[in-house]
Amino acid sequence: MFKRSLIPFIAATLVVVFAIPAAAAPPDAVTGLSVTAGADSISASWTAPANDGGFPVTSYTVDLSGAAVDSTSVAGTSASFGGLAPGDYTVTVTAVNVDGPGAGASGSATIAAPVVAPGAPTGVTVSVVGQTVTVDWVAPADNGGDAAITYNVSFGAESNSTSATDLTFGNVASGTYTASVTATNAGGTSPAGTSASFVVADPVTAPSPATGVTASVSGQTVTVSWTASADDGGDPDIAYVVSFGAESNQTDGTSLVFNNVAPGTYTAGVVASNSGGSAASAASGSFTVNAPVTAPSAPQSVSASVSGQSVTVTWAAPADNGGDAAITYNVSAGGQSTTSTGTSVTFNNVTPGTYTASVTATNGGGTSAAGTSASF
Repeated sequence: MFKRSLIPFIAATLVVVFAIPAAAAPPDAVTGLSVTAGADSISASWTAPANDGGFPVTSYTVDLSGAAVDSTSVAGTSASFGGLAPGDYTVTVTAVNVDGPGAGASGSATIAAPVVAPGAPTGVTVSVVGQTVTVDWVAPADNGGDAAITYNVSFGAESNSTSATDLTFGNVASGTYTASVTATNAGGTSPAGTSASFVVADPVTAPSPATGVTASVSGQTVTVSWTASADDGGDPDIAYVVSFGAESNQTDGTSLVFNNVAPGTYTAGVVASNSGGSAASAASGSFTVNAPVTAPSAPQSVSASVSGQSVTVTWAAPADNGGDAAITYNVSAGGQSTTSTGTSVTFNNVTPGTYTASVTATNGGGTSAAGTSASF
């Protein structure tokens, strides 16, 4: 009977099975973190972790590091930090659930310094060549946070701009000026840097021609002289070029000497030049350079005739006068000597004896060899 009653009891027993709770874990890192900078703030936004570790995310810890340090806790998926100075910043976001914080995700951004006007250009200098003016300067020591600077240069009626540190102006009107240079960037325009005062003279033109050109000849030497240009054209640094035949030279004076000039007939030209150009040529009168003068050849056919105590010496002129017909003869005989431009001389009161007459010829080129007579 016992066995019969046990079976229904077992059949009526209720079996209850309890599920074992899952173990909690920290959430994964947030995704899609974006960090941006404002004028004085850093903002971050992100997407919740794909895996919350089995329990909902309860908050996010947002840490700021870099140029400043801060931290906050938010329930949403964005956060910001304000009142920050320029600099580099890093934001780290960590998701938190009941099991604690998960892995952090980081992003960075930079708050740029505000752009202001640059400092003034320094070392402004000016060089002037004729009507051309070149202005140079040194870039500002402080670019105001923007290196893209444009320089504005002005003086008188001239004005132009450049990104370089020099600027050239052509055909500038004559006058006295001071150059001004300002620097402009996205933040504004600097005070002006200025040069010292400078002068642009009137345009230089060619001088007027030389006047009064003359040429004097002495043997093979020619001296050309003239009067300086009356108008220097605005540039007193005048060079005079003198030329004739194969000869040419220059000077800043008013005369020029040429040596060893070849024989010929010439006209000298004088051209005055300065930085503005060259004047018309001024000419001398015609002049002649003769062949070089040399000593004549010896007198010819020297003879002596005696009459009592008188001796008459005669001769013929040299076959070659050396290029100078103005010959003086030096005659000696019987212990006496004299000069003559003729071709005979007489000596009186000659002491008795046996003699030979000697005659030399002298011109501008020198003295000849002697021509001699027979003994008498």
